[in-house]
Amino acid sequence: MLLSSPLRALHLCLCLAMALSAAGCTTENSRACEVDTNCFVDEQCVAGYCQRNIEDTEDPDTDIDQPDVTDADDADDADDADDADDADDADDADNACAPGLSLCGTTCVDLQQGPNFCGDCQTSCSGDESCVGGSCAPVFDVITVDQESETGFFNDLALDSQGNPHIIYYAETSNELRYATFDGNDWHYSVAALPPVPSIPVLAIPAHIYLDADNIPHIAYIQATGTPTPVYGTRTPEGWELEEVYFAGDGPLGLTPGIDGRPTISFQLILESPALYSRHAGDWLSEDSPASGSTITLRAIAGDAITPLAIAYKNTGNDLLLATYDPTSPDWQQSTIASDLSTASTLALTLSPSSSPALATLNAAQSELLVFRRDGNAWSDESHPVGPTNADTASTRLSLASTDTTLVAGLHISTTHHARVLQLNASSSNWQRLLHAPAHADSNTSVAIDAQGRTHVTFVNPEGQLSYVRLP
Repeated sequence: MLLSSPLRALHLCLCLAMALSAAGCTTENSRACEVDTNCFVDEQCVAGYCQRNIEDTEDPDTDIDQPDVTDADDADDADDADDADDADDADDADNACAPGLSLCGTTCVDLQQGPNFCGDCQTSCSGDESCVGGSCAPVFDVITVDQESETGFFNDLALDSQGNPHIIYYAETSNELRYATFDGNDWHYSVAALPPVPSIPVLAIPAHIYLDADNIPHIAYIQATGTPTPVYGTRTPEGWELEEVYFAGDGPLGLTPGIDGRPTISFQLILESPALYSRHAGDWLSEDSPASGSTITLRAIAGDAITPLAIAYKNTGNDLLLATYDPTSPDWQQSTIASDLSTASTLALTLSPSSSPALATLNAAQSELLVFRRDGNAWSDESHPVGPTNADTASTRLSLASTDTTLVAGLHISTTHHARVLQLNASSSNWQRLLHAPAHADSNTSVAIDAQGRTHVTFVNPEGQLSYVRLP
């Protein structure tokens, strides 16, 4: 039977397509059909003609599904290109935000203080928290103690037996050393000192304050006259009484109740070695101690009823040591805390309620806080970054306070101008940030701990005003 031209053309095309299989396809071995049942069992009806089944004619050893390697490589290249485009798009999106802001979804946010995006795009703070320095923290009230601008510098803080704050600080505009205290209801203020020469600042370095057993404040500061002079003062019902400790002396400055309750001040003799003076019946006399001599480079003092005088010091050999006065001997006990220790020029010392000492300093780069604690006769050491990032550094004005279970350090982050308070849990060695608040560039952060374990903090806010906060 002869095929019409259209049917023959279709048949020839099908045969050509099926020539890739093992079976041949010619008009001679094709029969007309309407359905598959008109063909043999190994045939099927295709375009009106019986043809061999393609699956039966395939070589079982031939892998017709093997992927084309070239095509796969091309696909990978395309994916890589897409990824690169996506990365470029992401970079373009990040660059769309102003400096200091990050893109979360389609919104530019401040991850350092945004409550809905705190630290990253997935973290939001609860209703009783705020975002401070990229971390959620409890909300607390920061009180502006002195409304005058440019006040609060060189501040120090002490707490009375009721846990009320007593603050000594410098007011730059009026050139006054001021004192402020809170009685539980109201703040009270007084001028502790005026400069002998109005044009010369009354203060050159941070002042110090402590309260005696009767809650009477005692202060010390370096008067910034032509020749720096260490000055001591106490408050009486008639007002402040001030007296020079020595005719010439500079910082670093320290103040403590001392042996037998005699106010004791440490300072640096001009062009000489460190000095230690205590008040005896109205006269200031030099005291001998192991922490004296020209080899001493850093020194800090503290004291309480159990240990009336403790001196932490560092020598030119980079040894960190502690000397404590034992009133039962009486004699000095010394211990070496660390050797070959490279640090910044700062040192702070505190005693816990059980008189256990703790020291703090900064590494040479001022990027890490180094803490040394004594428990019994054993010393332990800890370190922690001063700020939220490894790039942050702190000023050398350290403040330290402790209980028998915790230690608190007050820092001023000089890279970002923040008042920062870190707490170390002694039993777990865990660090916690208690405060990270914007501060004035020339601020320092002072800390104290009350009998309930609450931390009190003073610093200078960005507007240049003395600020106080009691942390929960």
